[in-house]
Amino acid sequence: MKPCIAIDISKGKSYYQGFISLNEPFTKTKSIHHDKVGYDELISVGMTMKEKYGDIDYVFESTGIYHKGLQNRLETEKQKYIILNPLEAAKIRKSKLRSTKTDKKDCQSIALAYYTREHKPHNKKDKLHETLQIMNREYKFLIQMLRQMKVRFITIHIPKFQWYY
Repeated sequence: MKPCIAIDISKGKSYYQGFISLNEPFTKTKSIHHDKVGYDELISVGMTMKEKYGDIDYVFESTGIYHKGLQNRLETEKQKYIILNPLEAAKIRKSKLRSTKTDKKDCQSIALAYYTREHKPHNKKDKLHETLQIMNREYKFLIQMLRQMKVRFITIHIPKFQWYY
């Protein structure tokens, strides 16, 4: 497997650690803030690893809205990245005898998840796909609202004795 930078993304700041292989870290665990300076530091560590070891992957869990800034920055820099399913990473973390959850150790469990299975780099969805996905969510929401309104209408406007006919 290729070297990677495992990133544990949180609300305010994230932790990252570079790995050459599973048991061979390139850097210690460091924290960065979600701003230009933090992302520049992360990209510079990635470039240093690329110069020494060739192609690398950035690996992180899907964390709802919190990973979108990093994802956007990696796309503008044209870097390869892999978004892990959080359940998969949690399963690997909990498989250890004594599973401790700290932000620094989460980088190691993310790297373990990366090295134990083959993952494909994340591909950005085209604009049409994103638009269809948004429209589908809106359609499902409107259908749910329509069902709720029908039930309210029936319970409010039809007297109980008419239900028996």
